[in-house]
Amino acid sequence: MEEKKSRVWILVGPPASGKSTWAASKKDSPLFSDDVHIVSRDQVRYSLVDESEPYFSKETLVFNTFADEIIKSIKNHKDTIVDATNVNLKSRRKLFNRILPFIDQTAVEFNAVFFVTPLEFCLQRNSTRKGRTRVPDSALINIFNSYQEPTYAECFTNIYSVKCG
Repeated sequence: MEEKKSRVWILVGPPASGKSTWAASKKDSPLFSDDVHIVSRDQVRYSLVDESEPYFSKETLVFNTFADEIIKSIKNHKDTIVDATNVNLKSRRKLFNRILPFIDQTAVEFNAVFFVTPLEFCLQRNSTRKGRTRVPDSALINIFNSYQEPTYAECFTNIYSVKCG
């Protein structure tokens, strides 16, 4: 009997579009295994970059640590949720290029979950954030405008959309 594949859920959406809220809600969802692990790029960044340091001061370290956590999670958990913006083909390609050499691709199902959230909703939600979690409006707008929906050509087995706002 063939062993069930590990599932990776790569979230795709601008800041404040609902990705982290969605991820947290899956911990108790019957659609996910009891063995679901969330790998958050923000949490990796906050663990490595002191508040007195510029936000992007350790970007290479943040990305590599984030990717290493994803690889470890894929190897140790049935479901892995990758919580980051991943808003364009270039960023997703960079992520796949970093993790694919270190896993058995035949044992993993990659799912894209892209968030269809109006810019006004993202800006409103972002305005309630405090400290480093708040993204400058101009940056959020730039990220929103660079948003590209995921495609099957990118290694995804399934693509789902989540409408927020």
